[in-house]
Amino acid sequence: MGQVIQRIRSRLKRKKRCTVSVQEDNSSNLDSRMLSNATKATKAISILSQEIVDLETLPPDINGKTLAEAACLLNREDLMRVAFDNGCDFKRSDIKGYSSLHLSAAWGWKNSIKFLVDSNHDVLQKTSLGETPCDLARRYDQTACVEILRKAEARQELSDFINEMKEMVSDPNKWQGKLSKEEQKQVLTACNAKQEWLSNNYNKVILDDIVKVRSDLQAAVAAAVAKLQIAE
Repeated sequence: MGQVIQRIRSRLKRKKRCTVSVQEDNSSNLDSRMLSNATKATKAISILSQEIVDLETLPPDINGKTLAEAACLLNREDLMRVAFDNGCDFKRSDIKGYSSLHLSAAWGWKNSIKFLVDSNHDVLQKTSLGETPCDLARRYDQTACVEILRKAEARQELSDFINEMKEMVSDPNKWQGKLSKEEQKQVLTACNAKQEWLSNNYNKVILDDIVKVRSDLQAAVAAAVAKLQIAE
């Protein structure tokens, strides 16, 4: 994986811009080992360049995953949107656990990363080596991408905590006899308020703001969590 990334990055330094044309062979901008072979890569780019993409009529050697990877490698948000709208699976990972977001993070493709983050891609997904997309971006010195992904990680961690707490106090079998109705209501109210804040303010705030909101929520529900854990 490391050698592949280094070779692609050196190629891209020699090319200021990657253009897409159905008549032009674009395989030099991709890596054959990422998309099986240069022919498949060129086919995928050609299909993504069409005004209308019908996945049901794709050639047998082109599937949704190939289109998703091609769009990410091209760093073309418009093509990614076409692929996404037509059912391409950006979340699917390869045998080593690399998803489209992992590849985009390693190469430093900000447009691809922003699209995938906005599409609720799992930013905490790990490869077989235990690396998240942010870990890969950090390893290959993609500083701007690290900032985007760290913020996305904080959002997902906050969302996961909110969902965990809401699930816990929404199930009577988990909280009845352990919490009062007022305590259960307080937890739900706190979680709903933070969830609304996150939905309305994510693009306006910085990483530290999200971390603080999570810390505040944890403090607000700490007493209830302690009761639930003791009761177990």
